[in-house]
Amino acid sequence: MVKDISKKIKKSLEVIKKIAGQHPHEKIAVAWTGGKDSTVLLH
Repeated sequence: MVKDISKKIKKSLEVIKKIAGQHPHEKIAVAWTGGKDSTVLLH
């Protein structure tokens, strides 16, 4: 299970870095709904 989570974290970071490299930082937003997924993203 740890490897599975590690893979998901790695992929998520790759996507975030890709987006950050393609768009001005002031144009990037993160929606936080207060749910579990959004709360994890804040960490």
